[in-house]
Amino acid sequence: MKLKDHLRGNIEIMEFLDAVKRCRGDVLFQTTEGDSLNLKSQLSEYIFLASALTNDIIQRGEIIIENPADLDYLEKYVD
Repeated sequence: MKLKDHLRGNIEIMEFLDAVKRCRGDVLFQTTEGDSLNLKSQLSEYIFLASALTNDIIQRGEIIIENPADLDYLEKYVD
């Protein structure tokens, strides 16, 4: 079962990415255009960070949590 959610506004990005690293399953960021970034990948993490600094892509995209148990790590960052 996958969980889809949106990131809350004004989160601390580095804290969020540290929480993603503690997750057992994959955590994906999906843009409104349908592109997916696996945030457990270092390259995808850099792309996510660059996008977060330049526009509001984070508020428009979705976070997909592959392992429902990982919501415990991410619940303070998603709506």
